[in-house]
Amino acid sequence: MKKYYPCTVKTIFLTFLFTSLFSTGSTSAQDSNSLERPTVKTPVLIDFKAVDEIVKPGQESAFIITFKVPKYIWLGAKPELARTPPGTKIQFIKNENFIFGEPRYPEPSVEGVPVRVGVSHVYKGEITIIVPFTVKETAAPTEYEITTLLTYTPGFNAGKLNTMVREPHKLKLEVSANNSTSNSIPEPEIKEVPDSFTVVPEVWDLPKILKPFMKEYKEGTTASKLLHGIFIDPANHGKTLRQALYPFGEYTLQRGSSIGMGLAVLNATPEGVMTGALSASLYSNEFIGATGSIILLTCPAAYHNLQTSIEYSGTDYHSILINYENFTLGKQDNFGLQTNIDISSDPRFLFYGIGAEANNEDVAVYEQQNIGGVFDFYSLGIEKFRIGAGFKFRDVEIDKGLNDIDGDPFDIDNNIPQLAAANFSNPAINTNSTTIGGRLNFIYDQRNQEFNPSSGFFGKLTAEYNNVTASGNNDIKDNYSKIYLDFRKYFSGPSQKITFLIRNEWTFSTEKDIPFYELPSLGGVSNLRAFDINRFRDQHSFFASMEMRYTVAKVTVMGFPMSMIMSGFIDMGQVFNDDKALDFKNDFNWAPGVSLRLVNYPNVGYTVNVARGQDGFYTSGGISLPF
Repeated sequence: MKKYYPCTVKTIFLTFLFTSLFSTGSTSAQDSNSLERPTVKTPVLIDFKAVDEIVKPGQESAFIITFKVPKYIWLGAKPELARTPPGTKIQFIKNENFIFGEPRYPEPSVEGVPVRVGVSHVYKGEITIIVPFTVKETAAPTEYEITTLLTYTPGFNAGKLNTMVREPHKLKLEVSANNSTSNSIPEPEIKEVPDSFTVVPEVWDLPKILKPFMKEYKEGTTASKLLHGIFIDPANHGKTLRQALYPFGEYTLQRGSSIGMGLAVLNATPEGVMTGALSASLYSNEFIGATGSIILLTCPAAYHNLQTSIEYSGTDYHSILINYENFTLGKQDNFGLQTNIDISSDPRFLFYGIGAEANNEDVAVYEQQNIGGVFDFYSLGIEKFRIGAGFKFRDVEIDKGLNDIDGDPFDIDNNIPQLAAANFSNPAINTNSTTIGGRLNFIYDQRNQEFNPSSGFFGKLTAEYNNVTASGNNDIKDNYSKIYLDFRKYFSGPSQKITFLIRNEWTFSTEKDIPFYELPSLGGVSNLRAFDINRFRDQHSFFASMEMRYTVAKVTVMGFPMSMIMSGFIDMGQVFNDDKALDFKNDFNWAPGVSLRLVNYPNVGYTVNVARGQDGFYTSGGISLPF
């Protein structure tokens, strides 16, 4: 069989690339009354001055640093107190004629982070910070340039925006032996800002030829009201809608190659935070032909999001996927709900066999029809803890799939169970089944934000008990239990330039003679990124990963502030069973790789991963609410 190098490029990010080639940029919608208002590129206005304009050798004085933060936005307090957003750090470039003291911060306000995941110390409004200094006795009478380096992060309760790292601010300070001033040093303080002090949104500046395809919706119209309803926006949301045409391309080993066009509507706050995207596309797939697709992604509030997609291509392929999360139910975020629903039929699934030794050259193609979902309900009575109970329903039918990906007719390989036959020799394969189960979930969440976290710990334990009704197969166990463990630890500093991530996942099943699609699996964009989705299956699974993320640059694309993040990672893992224990030497998978992310904080990210494993290079990615 041929070797393949799958790549998924199915993202609304193509909208940005396409329009950026032809657009002449974006401008702030400033008027004569808004010249002192913050913009998308400069969301916080900063003033740096000295208490005394002229000082003398040996004099003690101070600098005043003022952060004017827009209404409804937070600024992180000093680093040891802040959580979301990260802390505000003040440094000075060393000057041998001055001694700089420790910054004196005002008392921050304590705000609750949604979903009872703790509190954060933040600043709101106009914040004045005092930095004392002393002029050395040896300082010569002349004018000096003083430079402060400010690291700060504006944000919301949902998470941080782009971090400004060591942003320089300068002033001139005169040292004179005779004409110095000596004003009283003020105290740190916080003042209110008017309701009108908000970020001025940027508008597109497009060539006339593109304006019919890319436009901003006028707010208050029937169309805009309908779209905001689809995005689940609350009243007085202040968001804007933008429409753009984009090219569509995709290639993966399982799905094959696709090409087409799409139309996207992007929903964003005045600060340029994308909180939703609705896209409709029409494309041609090499296996299933003409296909239509509608995808909705929206985050109306912190810990409240919806991802859904509908795709249709005649009788061969259809898919309805819904993932919904809301941990803000109740007056004090006391309750939560998570659900995912899958109604689909796809003849392009790949089966590689069962066990760590499964060979990618023994791949077979099958059709899988799913009707089912998982529904979990949570109580958030204890800070940082979520305790949930739910149920699972899944009805699956398995049949012969399309021809092999290499174009040859589907053939029977004696080394793997025969998916072409009416009955398969392996009871874990030969199964149409209905699974009904109960679930318990325990979550400890100490992360600084849900999506794109940079610090904190997340742990989850899920226990399932399932009843299986297998059609015509007495070898399948009637009942089995499953335990899933997920641990993640994030590390970073105030600059947010570098984030370290350590992940570990375990899945255990009490039985191995269960439908193969219910077995723990490894492979895909969420684990073992060097392999195709569900590349390895067996009774148990182990996965671990170490990753370092580095923020390379910050850019504003069509009014959306984006952070470009490069990552290096190594994924590792193996499936195993009761008869063949976990072995870190034989058939263990080590998969180094790199990743490029373009993130519109705090929500939406566009990711491309390239990793190498025993099957060769594998490329994956897409638009998502990134982990």
